Formats: sequence, C-alpha cells, structure tokens
Amino acid sequence: MAIHLNFDNRLDIEKYLKNNYSLSEIARELNRHKSTISREIILRSNLSKKRLKIIMS
Repeated sequence: MAIHLNFDNRLDIEKYLKNNYSLSEIARELNRHKSTISREIILRSNLSKKRLKIIMS
C-alpha cells in the first residue's frame, strides 16, 4: 500500500464527498484507513474536526 495520497486520490476523495460517501466507504474505495482519509480532508479543506464529524455522521 502506498505511503502518501497522490493527486488522483485527492480528486477521488473530493468526488466521493460530493456523492455523500461516508469516510468508511471512501477508505474502502481507496484501500486506505479511514483516519488517513479524515486527516486528508481536514488538512486540505477549511472544515474543522468537529464540523467534519457532524457532516460524516
């Protein structure tokens, strides 16, 4: 498994979020741990951790 997410992975995350996929579903699609996905979303967006939890629940 790759160590870092590449640009295509980030585009996929964006696409999945727009299609209302859960963190678990995105992680499964990209073969990554859901904490990796949540960290990436927080790092690359203006969402806070608290707001992300509300959106993803």
